Amino acid sequence: MPDIDAGTGERFYPWISRIAYINKTSNVISYRCSGSVVSQSHILTAAHCVINLVSDLQLSYVRIGGVALSPNCTANNTDNCTIASRIYQIAEVRVHPSYDQPKYANDIALVKIVGKANEYTPICLPPNLSASVRDQLIGSPGIALGWTADVEGNDTSSPRVRYLNLPIVNTTECAITYAKFSENFNEPIVITPSQLCAQGGPMNDVCRGDSGGPFMDDGSSGLINTSGRHTLLGIVAFGPTKCGMSNIPGVYTRVSSYLGWIIESISLS
Repeated sequence: MPDIDAGTGERFYPWISRIAYINKTSNVISYRCSGSVVSQSHILTAAHCVINLVSDLQLSYVRIGGVALSPNCTANNTDNCTIASRIYQIAEVRVHPSYDQPKYANDIALVKIVGKANEYTPICLPPNLSASVRDQLIGSPGIALGWTADVEGNDTSSPRVRYLNLPIVNTTECAITYAKFSENFNEPIVITPSQLCAQGGPMNDVCRGDSGGPFMDDGSSGLINTSGRHTLLGIVAFGPTKCGMSNIPGVYTRVSSYLGWIIESISLS
C-alpha cells in the first residue's frame, strides 16, 4: 500500500481522524478506529467503534490531521504532535438508533468533539444517490484511507496514513458472496442497499484498525461531485476474517442512505 507523506496527506485528506482508546487497567492509549470530519465539530465513524467496546477499553479522544504517529502525542502532551495534528476531547457520541451489531446493520455513529476543528476542511457528504447512479458507480475505484500496515490481520499500525484504490462491486453479488460465506454462522450476514462493497486483494485492502474510516469518491467518476472535491461514499464496516481476500469484498456503510439522520444529529448536538 502506498504511503502518503506528511505534507501531501494533510493537504489532500485534512478530514481524516483517529479515535483513541484508553485501557482502564494499564492506562495505555491505542488507536483502533478512524473517522472523517464532516463538520467543524463532528466526526463520522462506525458504530462498532464507539459502543459495546471490550471491557478494558473506553473512548479517550479524537486526533485530527497529521499522519505521523508519535507515541508522545497524547492529550496531555500535545507539544509532541505534528504541526497539523490536534487532539480533541469527546463531548458526545450518537449511535444510529437501529444499529444492530450481530447483523452488522446501520453501523454508523457521530462523535461530537469539544471545541471546533476550524483548521480542518470537512469532507463533502454525498447527495441522495439514485439507484441508477449507484449502479453506474459499480467498477469505479473508490479511495479508502487507514493506518493498518499489515493486511494479514496482525496488530500492526503504520506510522503514516495509507490510501488504497478499490473498485466498487455489485451489491447483489456481494450479498450472494456473504450469504455463502456465512451460511454456517449462527447469524448469517445479510448485505442490504444501505451498504456498499469494494474489492480488495492481497496486500491491497483495509483491515483491522481501519474501521470507521472513509471510502471516498475523488470526483473522477463524474457521477457525484464534478468540482473534483472528495465525497464520502462509505464508512469502513467489516470484511472477511482474513483481510485482502480477492474473492470476498469489504463492506462499507453507505453514507447516502443516512443523510437525514446525519444532518438531524448534527443539528441536535
